[in-house]
Amino acid sequence: MKYFIVLFVFLVQFSFCYSQVKNSLAEQGIKGNVIELTWRKFIVSGSGSSAVNKIDTKTIFSYDSLGFLSEQRNFIDEMKVRTTNKFNYNNYGLKIEEHTFYPDGSLLEKFIYKYDNAGNLIEEIVYNGKDTLKPEMVNKFDPKAKEEPINDTDEEKIEADQTEKITSYDKSGNWLKKTIYMNKVPFAVEEREFTYFIKP
Repeated sequence: MKYFIVLFVFLVQFSFCYSQVKNSLAEQGIKGNVIELTWRKFIVSGSGSSAVNKIDTKTIFSYDSLGFLSEQRNFIDEMKVRTTNKFNYNNYGLKIEEHTFYPDGSLLEKFIYKYDNAGNLIEEIVYNGKDTLKPEMVNKFDPKAKEEPINDTDEEKIEADQTEKITSYDKSGNWLKKTIYMNKVPFAVEEREFTYFIKP
């Protein structure tokens, strides 16, 4: 009976933990059963009809059938890959490993994440790609610690002049194109392209 109670408490804790975890799509506010998202950011140079959108970044996000981010490819331009990140999760949907690779497939960094029974991140272990046996850094987190208050600095007041305007959506309700304005002048354009799982 004693062992049954301990097992029951253990299962309740992990069930609670699992129920609190959102998949990657839900965290990003993305609707629908997405398998891949290509996200481009362009910097606007010039003004009026002579304005030119020059690509700044391109990222391709790949998701598994449960909506968790499985791979992220970061590009220097439209074609050249800078780094690739791959992610692993436990049975409760918590990210437990992240690997970053160079374009040639060699390992740049590895991250290991540890959680308490309530699903709070308590430790991050960072390994350098050249030495995956010895941690380069270990970061510990206290889930009970209070967040530091945000200071209202001049830099943050400047950021308040940034606004965004979404101009198009797809059938699932996900935005496809957004213009970012700085002091009411177009500064950047972001475009998203979605590929959805085909429903059986």
